Amino acid sequence: MYRRELLGPGSVDKVGYMSSVFDDAEIFRYVIIALIVHVNELERVGVVSGDVAGKIRGALRDIWRGGYDPGRLSGYEDVHEYVEAELIRRLGSIGGWVGIGRSRNDHVATAIRLRLRRALLDLVLLVLRLREALLGKAIEAYDRVVIGSTHRQPAQVTTLGHYMLYLDELSRDFLDGLMRVFNLVNRSPLGSGPLAGTMVGIDRSREAAELGFDGVVSNTIYATGSRYFAIETASALVNYLVEVGRFINNLEMWLMPQLGYITADPSHLATSSIMPHKRNPATLEVFRARIGEAIGI
Repeated sequence: MYRRELLGPGSVDKVGYMSSVFDDAEIFRYVIIALIVHVNELERVGVVSGDVAGKIRGALRDIWRGGYDPGRLSGYEDVHEYVEAELIRRLGSIGGWVGIGRSRNDHVATAIRLRLRRALLDLVLLVLRLREALLGKAIEAYDRVVIGSTHRQPAQVTTLGHYMLYLDELSRDFLDGLMRVFNLVNRSPLGSGPLAGTMVGIDRSREAAELGFDGVVSNTIYATGSRYFAIETASALVNYLVEVGRFINNLEMWLMPQLGYITADPSHLATSSIMPHKRNPATLEVFRARIGEAIGI
């Protein structure tokens, strides 16, 4: 839709190659949220009437309720093009008014931040649940003696409870890092336009408050063009997973029959196709493999 008037319809295979509609499933609902806030601001500054704004908001909510099926969206470049085309199909020309003072650049940056903010909050809750489990195990095993190792060699006597507290303290530091990253993510790029703002008198701070952001990304070029916030998030996750990998390695070692320091619930074990006496720590092995994927090895 965006390219047709200037560049012609293009070929389906090339549009498909450039399309991000499958990846955009992650941000579909957040694109709708950002558009609704944008329409609210257009109404507040008098660019569109309350009647038009209401119709666009209603159509956006209907698109939300209809869900997102990227398999049906061949020929669209991305979710933004699809949503705007749907608005025009449902409302006629006024559906296109949503594009006033709006760029995909600032809207996709906003949607990504909103999606990542939600993911970070979900992750914080998961780490808190992990810490709860670890502290429970530490209490349960506070006096269970094990031989701690360095360089994979027997070193000093310690307790299993002591070792559980190692991962708990790591997780506490990780939570501190997540909150620092959250503060970095939780700033709004909305209203920055393509890279240098827009002539429409949008109040970026007002939009940011409506979206629950703590403030705006001040420099509009940085707001639309940078993904540093995402890189910082990925870095925090990978750093934590590297340390968790060390913990998992020790658990796998302790599960070996030669040591037998700990036992695992059978639901976390697998056996061999030819050696049924084996009890392989499948959950831990898959977890460690996924850590490798996150690190990029």
